[in-house]
Amino acid sequence: MEFTVDLQSILMVVLIILVLAVVLFVIKLIKILKGVNDIVEANEKNINDTLDTIPVITKNIEEVTTGINEEMDNIKGSIDSVSTTIETTTDLVNTLNEDVLQPLLELGAIVMTIKDFIPKKKKKKGLFR
Repeated sequence: MEFTVDLQSILMVVLIILVLAVVLFVIKLIKILKGVNDIVEANEKNINDTLDTIPVITKNIEEVTTGINEEMDNIKGSIDSVSTTIETTTDLVNTLNEDVLQPLLELGAIVMTIKDFIPKKKKKKGLFR
């Protein structure tokens, strides 16, 4: 018994295998889509509720963002005010140091120098001074 295989027979077998593979793929795809559809139908109320709350959530986020921006502006103003106060205080301390403390220190040094030139009185020793 002789068995010959020609190209047409091979192509026919390959075509049948491809058709079967496509059919199996389509069957699996239909099962998956049916499963997804079942999940969507089972959760339809939850999905609709979620979709209904999205505008509310968006509005709340916008309000919070606006509030945060306003507070950031207030904080920036406060920081600027504190910075100005620190600069003013620093200038005042520098002025006080240069105009008051330095002259007092120099005056104290002069007084100490003069004191060193004044002769000291000797104290008498004894019970009655």
